[in-house]
Amino acid sequence: MANAMECEFVYAFVPKTDIDELLKQAARAKAKRTLASADVHMTLEDQRVEQSLEERVELLASKLLEKGDVW
Repeated sequence: MANAMECEFVYAFVPKTDIDELLKQAARAKAKRTLASADVHMTLEDQRVEQSLEERVELLASKLLEKGDVW
């Protein structure tokens, strides 16, 4: 049908939210999972981190975004 109308058929996935916000949310979720796992091991070894979890999540999330490693 597209060929008959001299058109090109194109399809895409369109995010429901802003792509930047979607990436930030994915980075935060990955950072929380990573830090939760690390915190368990550090607690078992009696090595607690002084910085708050939220600060560490934001720091790691920004590093993940820079690297493009959010999934």
